[in-house]
Amino acid sequence: MALMVFILIAGGIIYLVVDTTTKREFKKKQLQEAYQRALASGNKGHASLAGRAYYSYLRKGIPTLADEATILHDIAAMQ
Repeated sequence: MALMVFILIAGGIIYLVVDTTTKREFKKKQLQEAYQRALASGNKGHASLAGRAYYSYLRKGIPTLADEATILHDIAAMQ
């Protein structure tokens, strides 16, 4: 009986971890694609916002200075 309870709890935890990871990866991919589309559009303002949203999501908060430099580099490369 105790083994069955342990297996159910462990299975539930594993499910939650996998589900959360899958959702996080999906959101990351959406933001990355939105950033790439914004860069391709030629709209620098939109690209800047999309880049900040993407890197903020990656850093779980605020983009780093290196992220800001990457965004500026990407925008400068838009032509």
